[in-house]
Amino acid sequence: MHGGLSPGLLEAKSLDILDKISRPLPDNRISADGNQLATDLLWADPDINVRLFSSSNRRGIGRMFGQEVIDRVRQRFGIDLIVRAHQVVLDGHEFFNDDASSGLITLFTAPHYCGQSFQIGMTIRERLCEWLRIWVSHSRCSSLSFKTTTRLDDQKEVNDVQGCV
Repeated sequence: MHGGLSPGLLEAKSLDILDKISRPLPDNRISADGNQLATDLLWADPDINVRLFSSSNRRGIGRMFGQEVIDRVRQRFGIDLIVRAHQVVLDGHEFFNDDASSGLITLFTAPHYCGQSFQIGMTIRERLCEWLRIWVSHSRCSSLSFKTTTRLDDQKEVNDVQGCV
């Protein structure tokens, strides 16, 4: 997802609710059109100081959500890991509350965004050893190279993943 979670997901029977979002989305009027689900999916952000939801977001649109919401949505829909974007994070990736077991990771994959991040992509293995593989460019002119691999269950960073192919 791009942004974050919404109360609408806690009430939904299935993720088919996403199909009910009218498309195309209206430019700059998404909240005014009463589509809070779409607004939250695009603009909501996680916050360690929020248990469920806050009614406002420092961006001025969307809301903040907390760990309990992450847990409920994961349980309700059988999701192991929620992957979102939308926020600049150090090194291009960050687990919620710096904890891989939180079930939420933010990936920011805009190369050279404001001259800060060289992070440009990531792959996540669904099975086998469940590794997170981060790809970076080391300069504006170089090709892609493998940077590091992180085990999702303990966040242990390693450079050698032999036997985990």
